[in-house]
Amino acid sequence: PAGCADRTNAALEANAPKAHKAVGAMGDSRSDFIVTDTGVVFLEINTLPGLTKASLYPKALGAQGIAFPTFLAGQVVLAERRAKLDFVGRLHNLLRQTLYVCRTQHLITVCWEATASISVIAMLWYGGHRVLAGTMTLGSLVAFYGLLGQLHGPIADLISLNATLQPAIARFKPQLVMYVA
Repeated sequence: PAGCADRTNAALEANAPKAHKAVGAMGDSRSDFIVTDTGVVFLEINTLPGLTKASLYPKALGAQGIAFPTFLAGQVVLAERRAKLDFVGRLHNLLRQTLYVCRTQHLITVCWEATASISVIAMLWYGGHRVLAGTMTLGSLVAFYGLLGQLHGPIADLISLNATLQPAIARFKPQLVMYVA
């Protein structure tokens, strides 16, 4: 700013980027301050400053030695870069969530299959000993094995349904965040 002491200019140049970052602004912004005897006081930030020749922003650019057409060309480049980064970031998040779902589903499937195999082996071992000891009939063992088979089917169906739903949920979440945010 014209007519301000070096100390005041330093305070303004230090506080304007802080305000810009605090609101999560992207690109350029104009921060307004009041200069008092005790220092600078922040008033507001304008993330869409006026860009007409009568506006303050082009005048401030001129004071910094930046030509207005050069500034506008730079804004187009920055906008293209942000759009590309935003798309790549969303794609990266989607792929990361899909990979997480696939890993989780694979782990669930492996655990289920291992548990089912171990339970069949344990049931046959325990039931075989009871049949050999005469405390259980072979028919009771076969009936019990049949009941376990009936229980296994619905649980396997739920795991299969989970494998179908999880990727769909992973794809739906980013859309939900985009519409809600």
